[in-house]
Parts: sequence; C-alpha cells; structure tokens
Amino acid sequence: MVITSWGDSLNNELSWDIVIGASEEISVKLATNSSKVLAIKDNLSYGPISHIENTEGQNDRLNWLKENMTSYDHYSYEELKQLKNIESHEPIIIWTADNASEQTGLRFLMYLLRDWSNDI
Repeated sequence: MVITSWGDSLNNELSWDIVIGASEEISVKLATNSSKVLAIKDNLSYGPISHIENTEGQNDRLNWLKENMTSYDHYSYEELKQLKNIESHEPIIIWTADNASEQTGLRFLMYLLRDWSNDI
C-alpha cells in the first residue's frame, strides 16, 4: 500500500489497525475513528515468548506472569483470534513505537502474518 500523506492512513475503514498495548488501542481508535482496531494486550519486553503464537505458549506465558509479576490480569491474546476476520484484500497498518515491547510485538505480528498477501 502506498500512503501519500499521514491523513490518508487515518479514518480508512478499508484497513485494519493493529497495536501493541491496551492504551495504544484506545489512542488509535480515537485518532482514526476506526472500528477495525486490534490490540496485543501484553508487554512483550519481559518473560518467556516462546511459542506465543499458539494457545499452549500463551498459557505458559500467562502462568509465568502470574508467578512472577504482581499485575498480569490485563494481558490477553483474545483479540489475536480476530485476525481471521481480516480479508486478503484489506490493508493492515501496524502502529508501533521504538521500545522493546512494541518492537517485539511488531516482529511477532510479522511472524503471524508472514504468509498473508495483504498490504502491510
């Protein structure tokens, strides 16, 4: 997808916006006025991330967080199930910052989307 200006990427109901983090989800929803926003609600900068593309790996990570962190209940992978709702012709915009959690999340998403034909 070619975006000619910042504004072209905003308020585009044809594209899906994906973010890493719950607060980021709210920000992008407000900025884009889009209903097609998915979030990975996890801080991937700490803890095990092995095999988090499947339920077993996600459960292992959540169990580690429960044992080692005081606040873990806001982490969720439920929205990853919604990736299947994205049709092959719909562009995907991944919003990230330059921090460990979001950069790890970006790489995780690119792994999940590696065989997709969508414009990303």
